[in-house]
Amino acid sequence: MNGRAKSFQDVTAKLHKTIVDYHEGLVRIDRDFNATKKTLNEDQERNREIRKSNWKSGFVREWEKIATEIANVSSQLRQRQPALVDFGKDKPLMASEIPAGLVLGSQQVSFDQLSCHVPKVIPFPFASALVLPQGNVEQKRLAHCLLLRLLSALPPGQVELTLIDPLQLGQSVEPFLPLLKVEQLVPQGHVLTRSDEIEGALGKLTDEVEEIIQHRFNDKSSNWSGYNAINADAPLTYKVVVLFDVPEQISDKSLWFLGRLCENGPRCGVLPVIAIDGQRMDERRYEKFGCVLETSAMRLDTLFQRSETGDLSCTYQPEQWPRQDVLDSFMATLAEHCAAKRRFKKTMPDLWTNFTKGETTLGGFDIPVGWTPAGEITNLRLGATDSEHHVLLAGKTGSGKSNLLHVLIHSLCEKYPPEELDLYLLDYKESTEFNIYAASPLPHARLVATESDPEYGVTVLRHLVDELEKRARIFKSSSARDFAEYRNASGVQLPRVLLVIDEFQVLFSEGRQVAETAEQLLSQLLKQGRSFGIHILLATQTLKGINAQSIGSIITQLGCRIALACGQEDSALILGGGNWAAAELRSPPEGIINNANGAKSGNVKFMIPFAGESEHRRELLTKLIERKSLFGATAKTKIFSGASLPAMPSSSEYQIACAQNQALLLGERLTFEADVLTIPLTRRTAFNVLLSGYNDQIHDGLLAAILSSMAYHADGFDEVVYFNARGVPPCGGFSTSSQALGARFRIFDDISTLPLQAISDDIGSRRIALIIDGLDSEKVLHPTAAFRSPKPGEPPSPADLLKCLAEEGPRKGTFVFAFVDRWQRCASACKDLFSFFELRVAYCMNEDDAGSLVSGGIGKFKGIEKPNRAVFVNKMTNDREWFCPYVQESTR
Repeated sequence: MNGRAKSFQDVTAKLHKTIVDYHEGLVRIDRDFNATKKTLNEDQERNREIRKSNWKSGFVREWEKIATEIANVSSQLRQRQPALVDFGKDKPLMASEIPAGLVLGSQQVSFDQLSCHVPKVIPFPFASALVLPQGNVEQKRLAHCLLLRLLSALPPGQVELTLIDPLQLGQSVEPFLPLLKVEQLVPQGHVLTRSDEIEGALGKLTDEVEEIIQHRFNDKSSNWSGYNAINADAPLTYKVVVLFDVPEQISDKSLWFLGRLCENGPRCGVLPVIAIDGQRMDERRYEKFGCVLETSAMRLDTLFQRSETGDLSCTYQPEQWPRQDVLDSFMATLAEHCAAKRRFKKTMPDLWTNFTKGETTLGGFDIPVGWTPAGEITNLRLGATDSEHHVLLAGKTGSGKSNLLHVLIHSLCEKYPPEELDLYLLDYKESTEFNIYAASPLPHARLVATESDPEYGVTVLRHLVDELEKRARIFKSSSARDFAEYRNASGVQLPRVLLVIDEFQVLFSEGRQVAETAEQLLSQLLKQGRSFGIHILLATQTLKGINAQSIGSIITQLGCRIALACGQEDSALILGGGNWAAAELRSPPEGIINNANGAKSGNVKFMIPFAGESEHRRELLTKLIERKSLFGATAKTKIFSGASLPAMPSSSEYQIACAQNQALLLGERLTFEADVLTIPLTRRTAFNVLLSGYNDQIHDGLLAAILSSMAYHADGFDEVVYFNARGVPPCGGFSTSSQALGARFRIFDDISTLPLQAISDDIGSRRIALIIDGLDSEKVLHPTAAFRSPKPGEPPSPADLLKCLAEEGPRKGTFVFAFVDRWQRCASACKDLFSFFELRVAYCMNEDDAGSLVSGGIGKFKGIEKPNRAVFVNKMTNDREWFCPYVQESTR
């Protein structure tokens, strides 16, 4: 379009020059014949007329030649900017480049008896604001045609409308109302009618103009066209603000904003089109604004006026408005193209083209995460002397928070080697987002934890606090004040630490004890971590409703804020009071990064690339892992999945662990180290083991783990007696574990055949383990009423024998292991019996039953409902250990 506009200007210039040459030729002929200053005779007059006729014939031929050129160039112009009535008639509807002029109607250019049609080309972009009188139907139609031409002549996504119609409530722009659904065209989504929203929109546009003038323009580009020519990959959008019935609903502040937009907007690509109520503008309060319009605006109709030049006359023929079906088709096509254009095209690997891989973290992290609207790389900087140290990331569901975390993690690991970075990924989101970093462990990751528990999160925080204190001691011994000073002085390649917690608010959702511990540890890391190279990123969907007493203090420590699309209230909570910029984001792909503790002046808008589908990310990770393995990177990744339980150790692992002492290996502690939970079988009164919960997988795993532990005790049991009162054959490794015991293992399923008396008689002479599986189901083993006296010669009941075994056995090496499915069935009846069970394991119980089991009284014990953990309690010492029970691999 630019070249064609220039060609059009060239040929129209030819037309003017030809007319000038024609007049000069006639004058020259007259001068030649009048040179003698004598009256011409008849022959001389005839010769003069013949010369003039010949000259005119030549002029007509030149006119027709130029008119043909004009027609050709006009045809080319109309290919790009067809007449409005011709939309859709085999003409391209959408432009691909910014035009140098807008075609609006045509002019009939006449000279003498010659004429031709010339498209009316208005120079673009406009040099000043446009005004028109309110109520002038003809000029209102011109304004509509201008808007429609702008929408069709500029590339999709390169024009944005702000529509203000306080009295007609949108009827003044009725043809364009279908575009209200296209967010990229009309960001507000509606026609503005109220004073407050009008003031907000004009204020935002004024802020944008200010930002463009102060931060975009320079000695190379001082206007919208110049800037876009240099920044073709990230051009500024052309913004048109159309106001009707001004000054209706225009506050004093809005009036000031509008004045600044008239003065400075056009060169920044912001065009005010203002319909003025002339009678009201005569009021004194509008004098200053009137002066601004006189100096910085022009009447809309003057664009289409053409004064006659000599004998050349011009008659303007306006564009005809298209039929409704043609207009509807255009609007629909425009909406589709805008939606396609809105999709951010840059990819995550595009971020990695401008940095050197294998950089050091000595001076902090400098992680590319996106691009500013000007096309400059946006970096997340942490740990530098002039940067923040911790990050808050928040955005509503669907805003692209998980995508940004993937971009950050990939960019971080592409830029820095594993020796420079220890990455801790803690995910509380009930999804598989971080599983990709665990399937083939990320070389940089020290931890990948998915579907985590608050209790586990606390152990990770405690581990990092231990790391912080360890570094503090090392730095002190080296007389180093901080991370950079220590590395420079010692030469030790100490890695920086980045802890990423997604949905961090879950840390505070459990019992008060867990929440308070989490707050304390997190606060310590945020306050002290910066000096020791430990940094934290906390991500969430919203800060509303977080149950943490010190949440305000925690947020204050997060100096860098990254906000994605959210509501105004969340924007103010994330970025800071009064900073509602995130409420206007279109996420994905837009975000705001703020390194000024949320101050509005620190907002930097940026575009986030799509990290790709999981398969694409997996391919990138595979290549990354292969590259790092070539340099001999050692594996350091711990994997924790709250959705699965650890597999049963091998028989050799049991043999090594149980060879030196008599202990039960039941699972892995719910700690960062995930070390084995061992329960020593101490010969002490009441040290029997009670296990309760309703989950067959965990039940079978615990039973198999107990049997496997017994099978490899150095000074093991002489006999293991198993009584199944549940009526359900155990699975999950039971068969393999029982076979390992060989002939020492005996199984019973009928209470009448269970040799309780023989076991009782052997106390002290033989070491026997009695396992009652389903104590709640076998009422015969429940103690009888205390007031009933045994009859003379009556043998002890099974309940009495069991109680005797539980009371007398442990001191002499005989232990009772009781499994209970339904706690309520036997909690009261077996209360006295349970007093001889000081060691207890609870899993998958409601908080009331768990409270009764753990404490032995009335109370609640939270957190045991989930089928991914258990708690071991030593009632004598009041010790409690959370752990993940072993289960058979086939049942995981």
